[in-house]
Amino acid sequence: PISLTRAQARKINGTLCMAFQKISQVKELGIDKAKSLIGNLSQVIIYPTKDTDELIECGVPLSDSEINFLHNTDMRARQVLVKNIVTNASA
Repeated sequence: PISLTRAQARKINGTLCMAFQKISQVKELGIDKAKSLIGNLSQVIIYPTKDTDELIECGVPLSDSEINFLHNTDMRARQVLVKNIVTNASA
């Protein structure tokens, strides 16, 4: 499971890079576990999506301008939102 993998990586002072195609895959863990997982990340990279309600529900803090970017950016534009969970900053 993901929680065991995270714990093992922490023991050796390692880092993890995880990728999900849709936030619903994280949501399948259950909301509490999804929030815990997101809360333990330093950054997330989010491709344009309309699923911002699910992102917020899973603990990804998004501002109005970030939601606007995710909703209105063409998927073919090759642009992503890089969100720092720790500082709440984005680029």
